[in-house]
Amino acid sequence: MEEKTKEERAKRLKQLIEELHQGTDYEAVKDSFLSEFQNVSPSELAAAEGEVIQSGVPVKEVQNLCDLHAAAFQDGIKAMVKARYHENKVTPISVLQDENRGLGRLLNNIKAILNAPQSNEEIRLVHDLTALGGIGTHYAKKENYLFPYLYRVGISAPPQVMWGVDDDIRAAYRSIKKQLDQGASPYTLKEKILALVENIQGMIDKEEKILFPMVKESFEPWMWNEIAEEMPEAGYVFLPANPDPSDYAHFDAQKEETALEEGTIDLGTGKLKLTTLVPMLNALGSELTFIDENDHFRYYNKPKENIFLRAKGQLNEPVEQCHPLSVLPQVKGVLALLKSGEQDQVDMMFPKGGMMVYNRYLAVRDKEGKYLGCLEVSQNVKPILDLAKKVMS
Repeated sequence: MEEKTKEERAKRLKQLIEELHQGTDYEAVKDSFLSEFQNVSPSELAAAEGEVIQSGVPVKEVQNLCDLHAAAFQDGIKAMVKARYHENKVTPISVLQDENRGLGRLLNNIKAILNAPQSNEEIRLVHDLTALGGIGTHYAKKENYLFPYLYRVGISAPPQVMWGVDDDIRAAYRSIKKQLDQGASPYTLKEKILALVENIQGMIDKEEKILFPMVKESFEPWMWNEIAEEMPEAGYVFLPANPDPSDYAHFDAQKEETALEEGTIDLGTGKLKLTTLVPMLNALGSELTFIDENDHFRYYNKPKENIFLRAKGQLNEPVEQCHPLSVLPQVKGVLALLKSGEQDQVDMMFPKGGMMVYNRYLAVRDKEGKYLGCLEVSQNVKPILDLAKKVMS
């Protein structure tokens, strides 16, 4: 059989996907694919799905049929993984794969108990179904750490489709969990639970056979470094033991950075112009005050609604000169608690002029734990309390 060009392969793959969407017999499409393609990379499949969406097929429809795409083409999907990916250390992908293995075992347990019910197994089944809620953490890592970089390298259709499927799975789980919490027996929900299990297992298959090979093929080394740095913050699920941040592989690669524009500050987790940062801090709805490590007043924002009166003349002055004597011992006591490390936060709530003021005094420390100062966050929480009463009534 004559080898197709890259353009011909892309066009034919798109045609096959469109045939599935038009209702062509699944087995016929699969046979055509296997006879015409020795293999296809996950990126080729992703590009074809993207073409289908661009041609006008709604993302939701692509989402509804993505199981057919994966199943029809899975025998011919081949990952062309580049050698730059470290297989011998903990990586973001190895973590997600290990979570999938643990998740798979949990799903098998749930199916086994549902299909062979015993009177003494219901407690264990409810326990396992509660643990299944960890899929939220697993999916969140995938969506927040992998998908943005896929968009960056020009792969948009698979993340859009997969995120929609994730949301459907989460919604189905919440519905089942709500009924369990209201006292329903899991055995009365057997069909719903088994359908959920099947959908989660299908997502595991998509991740392992399409998503993970796709990102291995597409990502740059610096992307792995950024993801590995942040992933521990999201937490882990379905693992016998959690990896330490120091266990992650590190690539000797730097992200190419453009020079900062004048008036722009690099905040580590983003870059903002001062002309944006100042109004943003003022729009928070909270009153911010910062006192440095030497107990000098260094900063305050200007929200629309003032709780305490602040003035520029107070800046750089000791706290003793910014508070009346009646509250000074209390202020110093709070600062002493934060400085000593005994506490990282001190909370107070009190009425003031028709408001209910919630004050939080937060210790600001560097990565080594050195005390840099105290951030006071003051907010009128009366509207929040009123809303909570309305919601709860």
